[in-house]
Formats: sequence, C-alpha cells, structure tokens
Amino acid sequence: MDFVCPHPSCSKDFANASGLSRHKREVHPELVRTYTSSRASVTSDESSQLRNVRSRPPQEKRTRTVCGECNAELPQQKDLLQHLKEVHQRTDITVEMGQFNSVQAFDKWRNNVERTNTVRFVADTQAQKTKQDWSTQYFYCSRSHSSDRQGSGRRAQRVTIKSGFRCSSFITAKHFQDGHVEAKFCLQHSGHAIEPAKLPLDLEARELIASYIRENQTNQWITDKLNKLYEDANDRNFFINRKDIGNVRQKYQLHPGRLHEDDMQSVEEWIRRDKAAPDSNEWENLFAYRRASDPSGRDFRLGLMTEGQRDILRKYAHKGVAVDGTHNTTKYGFKLITLLVLDDRQTGRPVAHFFCPEETTDDLHEFFVHIKERYGRPVTTSVFMSDDASQMWTAWERAMGKEATADTRKLLCSWHVLKNWHENARLKIKDKEVQVEALTMIDMLTRISNKEQFRRSLEECEQYLIEKEQTDFLNYFRNHYTAEADRLVQWAPSERTDSPFNTNMALERFHRHLKQNYLLKSENRRMDFTIFALVQAASMTCRASLVQVGRNEVGFRQKVTHSRHRRAEEKYKDKLDVVRKVPDHPFWMVQSRTNENKFYAVEFIKECACDVNVKCRCCKVCFDEFQCDCPDAVKSGISCAHIHAVQMKIDKEPSTNPRARLTASSSASSLQNEVRSEVTDEAAVETAYETAEEATTEEATAEVVTGAAFEAASQPISEDADEAATEAVQAPNWRRDCTAMLQLLQGRVALMSNEEGIQFMAALQALADRTVPVLPARVSLHPRPDASSAHALPQRLSTRTEKLRKRKAEKSRKTCRPSEVSTRAAPSDSEVDPDDDEFVPIKQKSLLHSRQNLRK
Repeated sequence: MDFVCPHPSCSKDFANASGLSRHKREVHPELVRTYTSSRASVTSDESSQLRNVRSRPPQEKRTRTVCGECNAELPQQKDLLQHLKEVHQRTDITVEMGQFNSVQAFDKWRNNVERTNTVRFVADTQAQKTKQDWSTQYFYCSRSHSSDRQGSGRRAQRVTIKSGFRCSSFITAKHFQDGHVEAKFCLQHSGHAIEPAKLPLDLEARELIASYIRENQTNQWITDKLNKLYEDANDRNFFINRKDIGNVRQKYQLHPGRLHEDDMQSVEEWIRRDKAAPDSNEWENLFAYRRASDPSGRDFRLGLMTEGQRDILRKYAHKGVAVDGTHNTTKYGFKLITLLVLDDRQTGRPVAHFFCPEETTDDLHEFFVHIKERYGRPVTTSVFMSDDASQMWTAWERAMGKEATADTRKLLCSWHVLKNWHENARLKIKDKEVQVEALTMIDMLTRISNKEQFRRSLEECEQYLIEKEQTDFLNYFRNHYTAEADRLVQWAPSERTDSPFNTNMALERFHRHLKQNYLLKSENRRMDFTIFALVQAASMTCRASLVQVGRNEVGFRQKVTHSRHRRAEEKYKDKLDVVRKVPDHPFWMVQSRTNENKFYAVEFIKECACDVNVKCRCCKVCFDEFQCDCPDAVKSGISCAHIHAVQMKIDKEPSTNPRARLTASSSASSLQNEVRSEVTDEAAVETAYETAEEATTEEATAEVVTGAAFEAASQPISEDADEAATEAVQAPNWRRDCTAMLQLLQGRVALMSNEEGIQFMAALQALADRTVPVLPARVSLHPRPDASSAHALPQRLSTRTEKLRKRKAEKSRKTCRPSEVSTRAAPSDSEVDPDDDEFVPIKQKSLLHSRQNLRK
C-alpha cells in the first residue's frame, strides 16, 4: 500500500502510515482534526488512511544539524561540512576514506583514533541501514547535539557535556558480507573545544573498573588505584571519580549482595543460604528475622553476629560494652543498633548488629536475649555505656538478669550528656551572657576527676543559676542529672576514672566508616546490600584485630601514653624526690608539673595481666594498674604523666613495687569498694582539700613537704594520734606541714576499714574540739549535703574567678556563641591545674565540639 500525502501541492510518498501522519501534523496541520480528549480517533476527510493517533499541538520542525559557529540550520552532515569550508574558511576539514579487512581491524583503528585525538564516537542506532549485500553504521562525535534531560525544576540542573551543536567529525562504516569494512570519516571538530574531562569512559577503563568492583574493592580503593595508573591530564581516565565508578556499577549490574530483584525476597534468600552454608558449623550469622508486613519494611527485624564477632565478645566483654544506634543505613528508615567492645589496645570492635524500626525496650530486649544465647551465658561486664536513653540499660538488665548485672556500672556517654545540656541551655536560658557562663561551668563538670573539686564545682554551678534566676534550666539539670545519687554517678567523671569508656566515639567512628567506605555515602540503599556491607565489615574487623596483635602495632591511645611518658621524663626523671610514697599503702603523692604547691594522688588498683605489648613500651606501665585524680586521667586508656612518674620511682626503688605484695583476694580495688560502701562521712577529706587550698594560697612560695610532716602523716591511726599531731603542730612551719598531711588524707581514708575509720574520726573530733575556737572553718566535720540541697549553700566563688567570668561575659557579647563557650572560657585555680597535659580549656575544645556532629 502506498502512503501519499493528500495535499494537492505536496503528493509526497511515505514508507508507512506513521510517517504520513507525522508529516500531516507537522507540515499540513489543516488536514488533521483536533479533539479536546487526550486520546481519541482523529480522522482526516482528505486522507484515505484511518488511524488512531494521540492529539497534540503542531510542533515546530526540528533539525539535528546546527552549525556551532553561526547557529545556521543545515539539512545534512555534508551540508554542514560545505558550510564550514565556504562561510567560515575551515580549510582543514577533509573527508577521508579507509578500508579494513575485518570488523576487528576497524574497531582497533577507531579506538586508536579516539585515544590519539581525544575524542569519542557514538553510534547512531536510529540511522543504521541494512541492504541485501551490505549494512551501514553511523558514528558521530559524543559532544554533538544537546541534552534531552527534563525535570521538575526542584533540583539544580547538572552541567551537560553536550555542546548543543552538530560537530563536523563523523565516521560512516559500510560492512559487507565478506567481512571487509569501508569507512568514510572526518576527524576535524567544530562547535566545541577539546576537553578530555567531558568525554565518556572508553571500553578498556570500564572493563578495568568492573573487574575491581567484582573483587569487592571500595570506591576509595578503586579511585586511588586508577589515579596511579593514569597520570596524563590529556587522558579522559585522568578525571575518573566516584560518579564514573557508580555508572559502571549500574551499567554492568554489579550489585554485591543482591540475590533477587525484590529487596525483601533477596533478604530471605540471604537467610536461606546462611542456614544452608556448608562451612557454617551450625552457626548462623543472621538471627531474629521478622518478615516485613508491607513493601515499606514495616515490622522488619533482623540481627547479625558472625562467629568471629562472638569470639571477640567472649574475650573482651568483661572490660565493658557500648551500645548506640544510627540512621540512614537503608532506604526504609530502620535504626541500626550496634554493640561494641574495646580490645587490649583500646580499639573499638563491633560484635553485633540489629535492625529495627525504633529503639524500643522490647526490640532492644529481643536483641540482647539473642546475644546472650549466642554468648552461651549472661554477659557479665564491668561497664555498660550508652546515650541518655534509659531503655537500653533497662533492656540489658532484663535480658542478662539481676545477678549478671549486679556489678555492672551504667555510664552515660559524656558527648551525649554535653549535647543535651547545650540544647536545653539554648532553649531555657534566654540571656546570652548567662547562657555563655552557664555552659562554661557545666562543660567544666565533665573534666574534673577529683571528687571534692567536682562537688564544689557542682555547687558553684547550681548557686550561679539560682543567683541568675534560671529556674527552668536549674530544675531540668537537677531532675535529670543530680537529684538521684544513681543518676549522678552515671555521668560524673570522678566515678569513671577506671572505666575503659568515656564517650561512645568508637561507635560513632565505626558508623561513619560503615557509611563512607561500605555504603558508599548513599542513604538510599537496599537492605541486602547493607547486610553484605556488614558481613564484609565484620570480616575485616576480625582480621584487623589479628593483624594488630600479630604485628604489635601501636594504637592511638598507646601513642598518647608515650607522649605522657616523655613529659614525665622531662619533669621528674632527675628529681624523683617530688614523688612521695605513703608507707604501707599503694599510694603516691606526685607534685604537679607546673604548680609546685599542688599534689595529685596516684593509687595502685590492680596488677595488669594483659599483653606486655599493649603497655607503655618505655616503662611497661599499664593504664589499668594505676588511678590518678588529675584531669588528664579522665581520658580512658591513657596513663598520665604522674602515673609514669610513679613507675619511674618504682623502677628506682624496687622495694616499693606493690605488684608482688598484692593478691587477688586482698586487692586495693576490692578494699576500696568495701570502704565506699561502709564509710559514708567524707567530711575529713573535704576539710583536707579546703585547708590545703587555703594554705597553698596564703603561702605560694612555701617548700613542698618536710620529712617530719610525712613521717607524722604516715603513722597508723592509733592512740598516739594526738601526740603525732602535737609534734607536727609544734614544728616551725606547722601550717605548711598540716597542708601536706591533709593532702594525704584522701588516700588514707580510701583504704581504711570500718573500724579504722571510726578511730580516725574520733581522733579528728578530738583535734577539732581543741582547735574550733581558733580555726572553726578548717575543721568543720558536718556531713556533706547532697546535690538536692546544694542550692542552700553560700556562694564560694573566689574574687579571681568572678573577674574572669565578668571579663569573658563582656567579650562574649560580640564574639562568643553558646557553642563556643568551652573553647573560650578558662577555669579558676581552685578548679583545675594549669598543666598543659592535665587541663587546658583555652586550647582544648569541649567534648561536644571536639568532633563534627555526625549525622546519625
């Protein structure tokens, strides 16, 4: 059937009806009837062909050949070449001919031309022609024409690599039946510059990237590898980035972990293969699976723990565990809950994962119950750290049982506590100056490891809020953090000096590593790919642990410990006389590095049984053996300079080494726990610190400690206590000697039994009865009030502290934001020591801003 245009002046022939219909719509719109319906039967009275077409308005005729020099529209490619020669004097444009014996020879020549001339030719599939004896294939420059991208306009348009014009370069290949190929080509360009970065990848590079992806290499690894292979800036492969790798992954359908096109069916296939794995030894990595009730993933539950992770949990769970969750690991909005432990080198090792919609107590309880079953018994640990959410500890206690958690300390992540304080301070404290000062004081609370200094700072903070009439924030602070003693010890730094955790940053670091290196920084991930990524991460975790032990690698905290050792050598190596041993007790008083009138108490806790390679490689001291009350000791897994000074003293005087005399049944740590439960009156310790500070202020140039004072302070508490005290008072420098004696009382009281404590209190009371008329403030033995009544205490801020606060408040009006208070505020002398390795608030940022706020 012939398809002829019915217009009297046209009579053009067409090969099919669709071509005739298109011709009438574009050239003779009067021959087409238009209806309001979006889809209707359109009939032409003059046409002999009846056909259902979609009604559309007449379109302007478009041409694919536009000159890049003058925007002239030309019919065909040959017309464009003639136009460039005649109008734009492009005498370099030539059309050449070539013959090749086979298709392979033609492809090799084309690839060589593309590489040499920095160009890519794209096949025009719509223009291919096939005849009886030959077929024609057309190639045009990849920079020709314009992009047809269409969008809603909500996103910014991406920059296209198309020039918007027709390039003069082309290749026309005619393939014959006998295999030879005849080519007509033009290699000169027009309408665009030679820009290698805007060319598509060649076949060789795509195949190489695909091979790396099949080897399960990360995008960062592939990028680094290709950067070493391609160093020529004139080569397209020099500009390969993550987007190119993603395009290759999509083109070759290289999706690790995808076992089915439907995500949830793929997850079920994962579970089926996990159960049927021949090398599983009846161990299943996936557990607690609950099928999703709808395509969005509702009611979905799934846990993951490999056998290697179980072994790591059994080895290190006794030290402590940390739990935290994160968002944006899949496209369903699930929370990923991770359980983590610390190895001997204080490196975080994730040991279990759980997907659930929300962090409810029931979901967490289910997760912990399965961990207990895989562990083989209830997990007994010394420390359980989480964020400020209470359901994590509640679920852990329910799952493991009261007996297994009786000796477990519940600690809060300091970073999350600071975050909550800062957020509520901005909402409840409207005065910016008061807000800055309040945030300065509460930020300092997370850095003071000494109990008495912490108590005084807490009282000053609450008193300041009372004076400024900030009752909203004060009530929030008391109700959530200080009203109950159990709640206070969960975040107070003085209660976690021997804890392996201070923050959950090890978990945050793992979640960031998972999202960046395994999930490729994409939030729209399928569940099967996330499972695959977690399995890979678990395998690498177990291997990294073995490599670290096998090669004796030095971790970050061990490097910091070595720096503290060097500081101790600079200060104490040639004058170990400032490190004083308390006779018959594993206590040392170490002079501060910068303040000669201040001492820190270092206590021997237990003999460490860990590998010698995880200790300080200079003096073999372990952070688990000693406990210091300086602010630097708050950092978990680090031995401060004072501990290294004590170890130097022990090396010089081996008879003072407490390790050989301490047994498991009478360890200092167990004795200290007994004393904490029996001795509740800390008035003697409070009086000691207050008197020491006052005396040090009055006599800043006094000598450190005399031998007579130490002898008097070191004698056992007995009936001769009054005589020893009298001899010390009769000494010429009695005020200085009393100061040194009172500084030692903290360690003495901590090691007393109940009977010794009663005798000691009686001796102090007898001394107080004689000295009350003269020095009533220094020997006050009234019980210490709890935090709930701290608001009734008088203001105890020193004059220097008040001046500092006023000066910083004035500066903060223009320069200081609430989020920067911890980096600008300086503490008073009564609160912290100015040692650079102990506490430097001017140089150090707060815990909340020491790291960027990770997106969960």
